[in-house]
Amino acid sequence: HMNPYYTEEGVSRSFELYTRTSRPPALNIGSYTVRQQGGRVSYGVPFSEDDTVYFGLGLERTTIETDQSSPVRFKDYVAQFGNSPTGIGKATTDAFPLTAAWGRDSRDSATTPSIGQYQRANLELDVFGNSKYYRAVYVHELYKPLKSWMTLAVKGEINYGHGLRGSKYPVFKNVYAGGIGSVRGFLGSSLGIVDPLNGVDALGGATRLIGNAELQFPFPGSGKDRSLRWFAFSDAGQVYQEGKKIRASELRFSAGLGVSWISPVGPLKLSYAKPLN
Repeated sequence: HMNPYYTEEGVSRSFELYTRTSRPPALNIGSYTVRQQGGRVSYGVPFSEDDTVYFGLGLERTTIETDQSSPVRFKDYVAQFGNSPTGIGKATTDAFPLTAAWGRDSRDSATTPSIGQYQRANLELDVFGNSKYYRAVYVHELYKPLKSWMTLAVKGEINYGHGLRGSKYPVFKNVYAGGIGSVRGFLGSSLGIVDPLNGVDALGGATRLIGNAELQFPFPGSGKDRSLRWFAFSDAGQVYQEGKKIRASELRFSAGLGVSWISPVGPLKLSYAKPLN
């Protein structure tokens, strides 16, 4: 629930309650289950027409269940925080994440932008829970009209996480890349190192670098309707383990074509991509 005008000055207040269950991508051999329950309250304070600063406090409980086929990283976590020295079983940890964020939005439209920029920086910090860590995210989107009928859309995103006070970055906070929303043309969540136990399962990582560039055009016959467009794109990205350097030589690239439509039931996007390396 979000109240965008919690005060007359335009301060927003948001409440969030959630329970979610995560399992590995379909291409993985190993199995595990991550269950999370939590809540968060946050406030957004506008400083200008385009800039807003956010502050929040949350509570999150995470339970990880493993079996014989689970990746080594998940077994290590269960062995550390559970009651099974073999890492096969269940472990539950609590986190009290503090969040601070800044956002700037000068786009002419939130759904079909053609000019302007969007930026967001977010910091999540947990120093009181079992698995102490911090995670920073920065996103920058740029929209520039090259012609009256053609728009250049560029997006960059970097995620960086690290453990605190000698703790390792929690495996359930790992980020992934590959597939829709990151590097199209690759299998979902397939980039980065794989589990040494089976040599197949991608483990994600604490750091992620994503870049996307699109040339957007009006769909033939749609006139000036920007809700239906086709585009040519190129993606790049990779996932890195905690403490590892970001190396451009390890980036994966793809290119392709797609169609986007702001339909009555929500935004839809269909893309066809081929990996370039």
